[in-house]
Amino acid sequence: MTNKADPQATVRANPQLRTAFKIIIALTTFAVAQALVLVWIWRGPKPAGGNRGGIFQASAEENVIRKKFPEVNFSAIYPDLTDAEIDRLQRACLGLRYVYSPFIEFAPLPVTGRFVNITPAGFRKGRSDAPWPPAKDEFIVFVFGGSTAFGFGLPDGQTVVSALEENLGQRFPGRTVRCYNFGRGYYFSAQERQLFESLLGQGFVPNAALFIDGLNDFIYYDGVPQLTPPLFHFTAPDLPAPQRPEPANDVERAAAAEQMIMRYQQNVRLTQAVAREYGVSVIFVGQPVPFLDFPMQASTYPFKSTFAEHRLAGWGYGRFKQAGREGRFGERFVWCGNAFAHADRIMYVDSIHYSRTGAEILAKCIVERAAEAGLLP
Repeated sequence: MTNKADPQATVRANPQLRTAFKIIIALTTFAVAQALVLVWIWRGPKPAGGNRGGIFQASAEENVIRKKFPEVNFSAIYPDLTDAEIDRLQRACLGLRYVYSPFIEFAPLPVTGRFVNITPAGFRKGRSDAPWPPAKDEFIVFVFGGSTAFGFGLPDGQTVVSALEENLGQRFPGRTVRCYNFGRGYYFSAQERQLFESLLGQGFVPNAALFIDGLNDFIYYDGVPQLTPPLFHFTAPDLPAPQRPEPANDVERAAAAEQMIMRYQQNVRLTQAVAREYGVSVIFVGQPVPFLDFPMQASTYPFKSTFAEHRLAGWGYGRFKQAGREGRFGERFVWCGNAFAHADRIMYVDSIHYSRTGAEILAKCIVERAAEAGLLP
């Protein structure tokens, strides 16, 4: 018998009604939570031009490379492209989108285009389509790095990874060499190590793995990846997100540079230990930058400014070079920071990313010096 005067008593007296009531409450709570998340996303940064939660997202109206370097004649850097094609290539690189990815924090979305193609497996295409999973009878090399390894500002077939594939193919004429480009914007040695481990954990084991680093490790000298502050804010909006202070004087810069060197040293050691367990030959490369061992003049570097986040690298890259000479990064580290020391042409497509010529010279340097050190398998 129901109690019409007391609906709650009716619910308590009927187990089925009690269960249904709990389900309704749970669903209502879930719906409210989903609505709050949608409101947060809607009110958050928009995908138009600018810095979207820590990752730059270009607008369709503006080519920020042209805006940053109005003094540059880009036709001299891209002699085989029209001005419209140069603009299209620059926008294709600026327009790459990134999404959350477990453990490594973020990864680029797949994209298909004339100049830039990123596969669902997460690597950028080269001069020819490479199979995935990699063929077991081919010589497989995974290449990791930041946007300089990715080849920002270059078509797929002109990146340093594409040039590496050609150079290694010449050194191993009896085998098909495949270099998979896992270079990604904003990545530094810690994220590259985690991406390498993730690929190994999925059963993708190359013959060799090559890591091109130095520049971005100075940006993230504290080991905190690019998207950590906005992700922290998402999970704990009531708490202050971690901030990376820019060193204000030479004492602070020296401490930050040493912190970067020690962190890179540990990432090299950890990466090598994992690679050894899987039988992968690894090579670590100290990359060239315009701040050191480079004839910075109009014929080789037409840019009047650089990006602010590279100030610490400009100050401390010589310390990174010295640490490599002292053996702090082990026997599988090769220094190519002086690959452009005798440059007589433009080595960069902007203030930091390599031109086609720069990529070809760097790839040749890597292969030659790795071979001299007995590091090629």
